[in-house]
Amino acid sequence: MAVSTHPVAPAPPGPHPVDVRPPLRRLVPLSLQHLLVAYAGMSTMPLLVGTALDLPEDRIRLLISANLLVSGLATLLRSLGVMRAGVRLPIVMGSTFTAITPFRLRSRPTEQPPGACGQLSRASAYTVIASRW
Repeated sequence: MAVSTHPVAPAPPGPHPVDVRPPLRRLVPLSLQHLLVAYAGMSTMPLLVGTALDLPEDRIRLLISANLLVSGLATLLRSLGVMRAGVRLPIVMGSTFTAITPFRLRSRPTEQPPGACGQLSRASAYTVIASRW
């Protein structure tokens, strides 16, 4: 078997383009775009869940507020890092649509949503335990 030896190009001087901070005239619009997309994603999921569960409007507003609060706290925890928790990178933590389908599939017509939440919590715990392997 022949071994090919390709010459390796020397690394260009200076930091990688990904590590360079863009100028302020590009940074502000990109940051605003990122913020608006994150807000849209974090407010859409509670709207869908609240509508699917036929919750009144005040409860849906409460879901959105709680989701924004918890997402903000999780973002601070991950970005700033507390003790050993957090990657200390500018990461926005938000909500996900992943749990909606299993939640609706696991809830029975005679069962209230807390029963399905308990089942999903157990399934999540099993997933976390199994992910160690």
